[in-house]
Amino acid sequence: MSGNIVAHFNPNGIPEYLKQRPQWIVWGKRTRQYKDELLKDGKLNRIPFEPRTGEVAKSNDPNSWGTISDAILAYQSAWYNGIGFMFAENDGLVGITLNHCFLVGTKTLIPEAKQIIARFDATFAEISPSGDGSGDGLHIYCFGLASHCGKSEYAPWLELYGKDITGHRSNRYFCVTGNRFSKTREITDCQASLSWLHQTFKVPATPAITSPIPATTISNDSSSCLKKDVQSPPPPFPTTVRLA
Repeated sequence: MSGNIVAHFNPNGIPEYLKQRPQWIVWGKRTRQYKDELLKDGKLNRIPFEPRTGEVAKSNDPNSWGTISDAILAYQSAWYNGIGFMFAENDGLVGITLNHCFLVGTKTLIPEAKQIIARFDATFAEISPSGDGSGDGLHIYCFGLASHCGKSEYAPWLELYGKDITGHRSNRYFCVTGNRFSKTREITDCQASLSWLHQTFKVPATPAITSPIPATTISNDSSSCLKKDVQSPPPPFPTTVRLA
């Protein structure tokens, strides 16, 4: 699978709102240039790294992130599998992952994924690498608050990350490809669709965490949600982010 992710990365397809935020990392440090780094189970190595120093990036330490220019420059060195975007406390974003949501060997969505995409058709969605680099998943980006973040207990191919209505924040980044699947490159407010998603697929509640959480590194299967003290309501989210 050498060069699989390199050949399918399109920086021009990334929304301007994401480009402007200093929340970028690179992931999957390689032992050989130009060859995607795999784990023993055949999945892509997704450990995140700070793009300027090559040190391991931390999901709750913005100092270990960089700009998109930093990430692309590090990625072009061919020592990393790809670039990624960290969700942050004040970005107003919710990210939705649909893993392996295409019928095998086709570009046809499974019925459930098609239903979800129809509900989120006014916001940006991209092709995601999926765990094995096959590129048969989707990422949806929107503004709003999830009812709950994390993996769905009833639809294991569905995950939500960002901030939820209780103030929990997920410990997560997205592998970004810039390969647009949606009709639009704008990120929009989809609060009504997020509520529908929870009601339809019953994404389970995140357990409350009462003890302090130290700075941690995202693992290859990071799906935990950290409880944050909410002292004031979150800032209003822009209805639409338009590109220049």
